[in-house]
Amino acid sequence: EFETTASLIRELRILNNEHLTNGFNGVYAPIWLHINSGGGSLWDAFAIADTIKAMSVPVYSVAEGLVASAATIIAAACHRRYTRLNTTFLIHQLEGGFWGTFDRIESAMKMYQMNMEQLVKFYMTHSHLSESQVREMLSHDTWLSSQQMLDFGLVDQII
Repeated sequence: EFETTASLIRELRILNNEHLTNGFNGVYAPIWLHINSGGGSLWDAFAIADTIKAMSVPVYSVAEGLVASAATIIAAACHRRYTRLNTTFLIHQLEGGFWGTFDRIESAMKMYQMNMEQLVKFYMTHSHLSESQVREMLSHDTWLSSQQMLDFGLVDQII
């Protein structure tokens, strides 16, 4: 269990370097990342996903229990994506709030629109879903089973 995004990213980088050192002829043992989380920050999830994508050593996710919101981004970003049979997933649009002057609120809205486009593109890239399907799923809380996640291409295998 990690207390912060920074500690998880730091540990992933350490493990990446250790696995690179212990690899043989370019073959490295994967890093297994077990995920059971109610979610969190979109920005933190994208930071972790970008770290995973940049690693030389493959990262395999195992979704267990509840994988919700930002946690689905981390799970989907991995090189191989597994789920336990009875895992429940939640995908929804970003949530947030802002307080301040009209100009600041307007600026924040532009940022949220940009983040929503990033989220739509991410799910499209990591699944078999079309843009309209992703937008429909994000328009409300979409609860998914492991089988649905497999059917949509957001996981590779149920274990």
